[in-house]
Amino acid sequence: MTSLPIPHYGSVPTVLLNDGRTIVPWIGFGTGTALYNGDATKPVVAALEAGFLHLDGAQMYGNEDTLGAGLVQFLKSQNQVTRKDVFVTTKLAGVKYGGSKAETAEEALDKSLKKLGLDYVDLYLIHSPASHLEKNGGPGLRKVWESMVKTTEGPNPKARAIGVSNFKKSHLEELIGPKGSEVKIKPAVNQIELHLHSWADPEVRAAVEFGKEYGIVAASYGGLRPLFGSLPSGATRITDKVKAVTDQYSQRNGYQVTDNQVLNLWLKQKGILVITTTSNSERARDFVRTGELKPLSDEEIRQLEDAGSSDPSLRGYHWFGGMWKD
Repeated sequence: MTSLPIPHYGSVPTVLLNDGRTIVPWIGFGTGTALYNGDATKPVVAALEAGFLHLDGAQMYGNEDTLGAGLVQFLKSQNQVTRKDVFVTTKLAGVKYGGSKAETAEEALDKSLKKLGLDYVDLYLIHSPASHLEKNGGPGLRKVWESMVKTTEGPNPKARAIGVSNFKKSHLEELIGPKGSEVKIKPAVNQIELHLHSWADPEVRAAVEFGKEYGIVAASYGGLRPLFGSLPSGATRITDKVKAVTDQYSQRNGYQVTDNQVLNLWLKQKGILVITTTSNSERARDFVRTGELKPLSDEEIRQLEDAGSSDPSLRGYHWFGGMWKD
């Protein structure tokens, strides 16, 4: 079997967001999880060298400064890629409401930009609905959204596009509002835990399908968890079933792919953006190469989705379940 070429910049497929102007690379390098509160400089440089053009950060991750440092270091090291070529996301954490330390989404973004060393981010997300809900002492999602919208205004907006993360259908409904009084600017993206097991969760499917009505693109984190995430007692990992599909695909197309690529390709074919991470440079290149692969067949997709829902203890399972609660 032949091997796939190292990707070239500009080869990464993109998705047009619902504002009609923002274009996002379909796969992004995440700086959470393993890099949480750590130094992201070298991993970010390595990801960009591997062909990633999308960096996903967050205030909550505690490493915006080193994400920015990695980006600057990479941009200075070559003359092929510029700042405008790299899509940068950050996320609004649970800001304080009321009192002398009250903070708006605008003020929080100003702090992020200072840490990142950037004039703007390409995408600014509400990281989680929980702390902003009125029942939890927040001002309500629509009030927070008003502050998010302000970051996109003016001739030089500090956020080119805005969206949400970990939002269920009910949260999207609350933010957008009823027919006739909907917010003018809708979320562009809803980033949620999305993989073969969570796809079997009706709430996940409902959030994705409802989002489509408003052009909200679903983005996935944790997409590879079925291969290596810790399992609940008695559960069976689906690695063998995924490998069977990987082997079928590789044989059918005449080139070898990995299980990781197959799972990311499944997400891509669902129209879902992928946020992933790795410290392995070859694996990073494989992730980017996935965008150049031929599609999975309908039968291969069926086998993968059947595998994801085959074990009752994993059907609809969330490794990051705490982010999926109110």
